[in-house]
Amino acid sequence: MLEDFFLIPLSRIDSNWLPIEFADELFALEYCEEVLDIPLYYIDEASFTKEGLEISLKHLENSMAKEDWYIQLNRLSSYARAS
Repeated sequence: MLEDFFLIPLSRIDSNWLPIEFADELFALEYCEEVLDIPLYYIDEASFTKEGLEISLKHLENSMAKEDWYIQLNRLSSYARAS
């Protein structure tokens, strides 16, 4: 089973992308798509918190473990779990 929840610490987020308001979900989705290259189809939720960027994924298949965006997400995250 693949991990479907990730937390990327603020220290690993490009400072040009850090939001003034942490509650802006559209901003978080844009970061996921533009910087992390995660297809929107797989994003269930994304939000910035005081700890970092929290990302919940959906529609995952085991073959995705070899996708570049998924590998990068695992490398950047300080915490990941499978539901």
